[in-house]
Amino acid sequence: MRYVLLFLCLCLTFTTINSQDVIKYNLFSTSQLIDNKILCIETNGNDVYIGQERGITKFTGEEYEHVLANTQYRYFGINDVMFFDEEIWYLSYNVILIDNGSEVSKIENINGIEISGFYNIEKDISNRIWLATSEGLFMYYSGTWNHFTEEDGVLPGVAHNITIDEDNKIWVSFIDYGNISGVSMYDGEIWTNFTNEDGIHGEYINDVAVDILSFVWFCTEEGVSVWDGANWEYYTEDNGLGGNIVNSVEIDKYGDYWFGTYSYAEGHGGLSRYNGYYWQTYTVNDGLLSNKISRIKYTEDNKLWVGTFDSGFSVINLNPWEFGIEQEKQKEGVNDFNIYNPYIAKDNKLWFSGNQNLTCFDNQLWESYSKIDNIQSYTSSIFFEDRDGNLLFGGGGYLYMFDGEGWSPFNFGATFSGKSLHDHVNDLDNKMWFSSGYGIFYHNGDYWINYTSDDGLLDDDITYIDCDSENNIWCIASNQGICMYNRDTWSNYSFPNEIDYYSINGFDIDQDDNIWMSEINGIYRFDGENWTIYDTTNVFDEYHYTSLAIDSNNNVWVGTKNLHKFDGISWTTVQIEGDIFEGSIDHILVDYDNNLWLSSFACIWKVIQSNYLGIDDLTSNNANAILYPNPTSDYLNIEFKSENIYITIYNINGQKVLEISSLSSPANVDLKGLIKGTYIVEIEEGDIKSRNKLIISK
Repeated sequence: MRYVLLFLCLCLTFTTINSQDVIKYNLFSTSQLIDNKILCIETNGNDVYIGQERGITKFTGEEYEHVLANTQYRYFGINDVMFFDEEIWYLSYNVILIDNGSEVSKIENINGIEISGFYNIEKDISNRIWLATSEGLFMYYSGTWNHFTEEDGVLPGVAHNITIDEDNKIWVSFIDYGNISGVSMYDGEIWTNFTNEDGIHGEYINDVAVDILSFVWFCTEEGVSVWDGANWEYYTEDNGLGGNIVNSVEIDKYGDYWFGTYSYAEGHGGLSRYNGYYWQTYTVNDGLLSNKISRIKYTEDNKLWVGTFDSGFSVINLNPWEFGIEQEKQKEGVNDFNIYNPYIAKDNKLWFSGNQNLTCFDNQLWESYSKIDNIQSYTSSIFFEDRDGNLLFGGGGYLYMFDGEGWSPFNFGATFSGKSLHDHVNDLDNKMWFSSGYGIFYHNGDYWINYTSDDGLLDDDITYIDCDSENNIWCIASNQGICMYNRDTWSNYSFPNEIDYYSINGFDIDQDDNIWMSEINGIYRFDGENWTIYDTTNVFDEYHYTSLAIDSNNNVWVGTKNLHKFDGISWTTVQIEGDIFEGSIDHILVDYDNNLWLSSFACIWKVIQSNYLGIDDLTSNNANAILYPNPTSDYLNIEFKSENIYITIYNINGQKVLEISSLSSPANVDLKGLIKGTYIVEIEEGDIKSRNKLIISK
C-alpha cells in the first residue's frame, strides 16, 4: 500500500496566546537547598555559601538566596567559592565563574592551558590567589597567572586541595594516580614535599590543618597522619575516628579538632571530635542528617557547619551551654535532577523519577523516596499500575511496588528478568502490554505472551505502545515503522522518508484514532493511510520538538522551548515564561482534570485548563475499583472489593449526567444514553472516593 505525505500550508494559522494559569515548581521555588550533595562551605562575613553538586545557596541568618539562579549557570556544580575585592569567584567542574555584581564572566583556560577540572581556590594574606586544578597548581597575582610544575619543586599530578596556615604557608595536596601522591608546602621561598615515603599514610590527601603548635594534620583515606616537625602519629577507627576516610578537618576556638569522616561500613563514619585526650563521634543517632560527611566549616560565631554527600547539612552550635544540632536539607518538592518518565497515577497524583529520588505530588503535598540505597533504576525505567491497581516502578531487571508508605522489591516473575521496559498500556479489557528491547510482553490474565519479529513485528526493539478505541495495539518498532495488532495479526506501516526515527520522543492516539508522533524535526500524524507533517515549513517558527500529548478535548500538545497546541484547525503557542528558561519541555502529561504537567531537566510546570471540570474534594483516591473497557462505547464494567458502591458520572463541563447507587461487584453500567466524549467517573466506597477518566467512543 502506498502512503502519501501531506504538507499543510494554507489551511493552518499560528498564533500566540498567554497562559495565566501556570504554576512552576523547581529546585529554586520549593527548597532552601538545590541539592543534598554538599561540595563546599565558605563564609564571607555573616554570609555562608553552600556549594552543591547542582548550584549554590547563600545563607544569611534566617534568609537564604539561590545564587546564580537567574543565570544560565544556575545548575552548575560549585566546588569552591572565593571572595576577591568586589568579585565572587565560583569554581565549577570545568569553568570559573566570576561575578562582579553586574555580570558573570568565566575562565575556561589559563595561559592557553585547557582545564578539565577546577577543585579548590584560596587567597593568601598577600592577596595572591592559589588555584588547584586538573593541570596542577596555578597562582594569580597582579593580573598574571603562574603555573607551578615539578621544575618549580611541587609534586606532579592533579592539584586537589589548598590550605593556607596562620604563617601564610601554602599547603597543596597532589594526586598522581598510580604514582607518588602527597602535599607540597611553600614557605615563601622554597617548596617542601611530604609523601608516603616521608610518613603520610594514604594516597589521597583530602584536607590539611596546621594547629597553634605547628603540628600538621593530614586527612586521607587511611585516617589522619600528624607530623610535629620531627615525628609522625596516626589515628584511625581503632583510635576513635568515626571512619577511616577523612574528608575535612577544622579546629575550633577551644583547640578541639573536628573531622568529617566517611565509611562504607554500615553505622560508621560521622563527625569525630578530638580534644587531645579523648575521641567522640556524632552520627545520625545524635541528630546529624547523615554519617557521610563531605565538608565541614568552623565559623566565627562558634558554629560548625557539617555538609554531607547525600542529605544536606547540619549546623552545630558549639557554645557549651547551648550545644545543639540544627538540620537543613533539601526540602520536599522538585528536589532532583534529570527528571524522566513522569506518570499520572489513577488517583491523579504526579510521580516522577530523578537522579536521587522517586517523588510524588498530590497538588498539595510533596513526598520523596530516596533511590540511593535501595532502588535500582535507569532512564528507561517506568511507572505503571497493574490490573489490581498497584503502582510499580522499574525496568532493566528491577521492579518495585509502592505500598502507600514506601517502595519495596517486587518479583514479577522470570519474564522480565534482565529486560528493560520502555512503555506500558492497559488495553480496554484492562490487560497489560509492555514495550521493551525484546519485543512486546502481554499478560492475558493468566500468563505472559512475548511478541517479537518472529510473530510479525518490524523489529524487536519496541519503544512506545498505546491502545486505540477499537482495542487495537499500536507501537513504534525502533527504526522501522509503526506496528498494529488487531488481536489476530500484526500490520506494519513504514515511516516516511522525512522522519528521523532515532529522535522520536512522543507518541499518542487521539479520539479519532489518528496516530501522533513527535521527533526532533517535526510532528507526524498517521490516519491509517496518509502521513501528515507539521514543521517549520508550514506551521512552527522553531524546531527541536521534544514531547507530545493529547488531552481529553482531543487537543494535541507539543513541547519545544515553548508549548504548542493544535485544536484540529489551528496551532497556537502558549507562553509558559517567555522562552522557557529551564530548557526544552521533555515530557507532557495530561491528568484526570485535563490539566497539563510539563517537565524539563529539573523543573515541573502545571498548566491549568480552566474550562474543565469544577468538581471539588476529589483529590484522594484510595479505592480499589477497576474500570474496563476504557475507552468504551455502550457499557462499563467495574470491579471492586466493597459490598456495594455509589457511582456518579460527570461530563467535561462538570455536569452530572448519570447516577447509580447500590451496585455490587462486578457491576455492568449501561452507557448507551451518553454521547461520545470524555467523562469523569466518581466512585464512593463508604468514606472513600475515587475518580477515573472515562472516554466514550461511539
